[in-house]
Amino acid sequence: MTVNEQIFSNASTREGLGWIAKCSLIGGAVAAGAAANQLSNTCLGVIGVFSLTQAIVPYFKSMAELRADKATCRAERTALQEIPIEKLDRVLAIDAQHSGSVFKLAKLILASPDQTTIADSEEAFLEAYDSHWERRLGSIADAATAAPVLGLSGSLLGIIAALAALGLAGNDAALYQAMTTMATTTLVGGMAYVLILGLVRKAFEAVNQHRSDLKFTAKMLSRIDAASHNDDETSYDNLDFNWSN
Repeated sequence: MTVNEQIFSNASTREGLGWIAKCSLIGGAVAAGAAANQLSNTCLGVIGVFSLTQAIVPYFKSMAELRADKATCRAERTALQEIPIEKLDRVLAIDAQHSGSVFKLAKLILASPDQTTIADSEEAFLEAYDSHWERRLGSIADAATAAPVLGLSGSLLGIIAALAALGLAGNDAALYQAMTTMATTTLVGGMAYVLILGLVRKAFEAVNQHRSDLKFTAKMLSRIDAASHNDDETSYDNLDFNWSN
């Protein structure tokens, strides 16, 4: 079992099929809207629902997960401060699957036999952390890319409808509706792109800040682990670690 499997949840193998199903659903909705002569409203609805389900809701879920881990990490740092250095081995008994990132990181570091292994464990942990959040936020970034594409697709459908209307003499209402579809879908798709891109940027900033805090914590844990193996008992009293990075 890899570190990534031990620490963070894995991507579902069904995600690819799920994406195909979503695309098929979008195509079916647009076709139904065109058949019901509601192409403009359908395209706008598709962009709105897509942005909500694929970007906005996942963003808030991801940020809730991050806030929960940060709160747990603060409590775990406090708990570590209360454990005497000579009794840090009790951290190894913690169930990493049901703890925050600090305890997971502490367990990896304290179980490492030397400083070289500690560095490898820290690197593996941070790689797993990066992989987890790149997958979570990467899907939101994909939605940002797809939103304007949906808008342009609506514009293309509007062009097709406009050309069809031009072939029918006196069908000004159909031409107006087609032009409206072209304009509104492009505008809404662009707005969705700007909104989602902003959410992605803020999410990555928060994730990177938490990563920096964990990296700082790893450095402190490494120094504590080194001190715990020092035969000079007085060295414990000289440790002064500031956990509030």
